[in-house]
Amino acid sequence: MIVRTPEELLAKLELQEENVPRYRVEIGATAEDIAEITRDKTILLYVDNRANVVEAGKKTTNGIKDHVFNGAENVAVVPYPVLPNDEPPVELVGGCLQRFRARNKRFKAAKGYTKEIGAAIGTEETADRVPPEAVIPTLIATAARSGYLVAVIVDNRGDSAMWKIFARRSGSEARQEIASGTGKTAEFNITPTTAGQPEKIELTVRLYKNNQSYGQESDSVYLTITP
Repeated sequence: MIVRTPEELLAKLELQEENVPRYRVEIGATAEDIAEITRDKTILLYVDNRANVVEAGKKTTNGIKDHVFNGAENVAVVPYPVLPNDEPPVELVGGCLQRFRARNKRFKAAKGYTKEIGAAIGTEETADRVPPEAVIPTLIATAARSGYLVAVIVDNRGDSAMWKIFARRSGSEARQEIASGTGKTAEFNITPTTAGQPEKIELTVRLYKNNQSYGQESDSVYLTITP
């Protein structure tokens, strides 16, 4: 079982968090193993989300630098992004991959271990893929302090080719497409209903493949954009 990236390891740990307790007797998993899986999953999820937010902020910061260097004269630059200053949910420690490999070695050596159990806990290769209808993207959106600028991170995209962001404005049931992209991060400006006024909006993301809707729509994210 080859795990090459933090994102791949996170997916394996999420699978183990769900299924290792079910097969704990067969694979000899202890309460400490189960707690360690949950802790390491929490660490990876936190640092992955944090890295995505910082990467989106980096793009804005570099854009400011370029604008100051040779942008339109006497045009104010957008504000610097505000990065969250939250506390990690658990102590951040290294070695998630090493612990994952060590646990898997013990699990696979247990008398009750089977390849079917291995497929359920992510220790055996499987050709199974998540069906398109089960793919639900996640949307993280951050509004700048001013300028109607929004940075987004679109994750869990499955095999989709692109995504579209839809907005519903406060007091309206209508939704409109306001942005689209193909990567994990993007930035765009939102045109307010009333220029110079703050506005609360609801954002969702939908995936597309071969010009057809793919998977399910994301949960809603609420933002207040300001001039």
